[in-house]
Amino acid sequence: MKIGFSLGRCIRDIVRGQVAFDDVLVIVTRTRATTLDTIIEIVDEYMYEPTYLKGLDQAKCRQIATDLWNQGKIHQPRLNGTFPPMLSNSYVWMDIVPTATDMNETVQSAWQQYRTALGLINRIPSDPGQSLAKQGVLE
Repeated sequence: MKIGFSLGRCIRDIVRGQVAFDDVLVIVTRTRATTLDTIIEIVDEYMYEPTYLKGLDQAKCRQIATDLWNQGKIHQPRLNGTFPPMLSNSYVWMDIVPTATDMNETVQSAWQQYRTALGLINRIPSDPGQSLAKQGVLE
């Protein structure tokens, strides 16, 4: 699972197949759009931006934006009177839990063994950030 930090760059990565749509938990954007139509207008503007969506299929970009909107995956802090974090343009995604594609073979194996062990003792955390000690697994 991933959190994204740029609407345009995240849509780009999803359309290019670099990130699976189902792996997106939420995208925290700097936009301030109250309707889907406004989001689509923003996407249309991004179609001319080389670091965003230029050169990609506009219909696919619009569809991804629509799906993100309809599934409540676009979080816009500015709508609530706050501001999103200021991050480098190169910082687009943050992993919530490790994904196999982000790990070398040794780490993939260790991660799978960890998940298997938790499954065997029926203690897979509903909150992946919860420590084993808090779950009562390690004492």
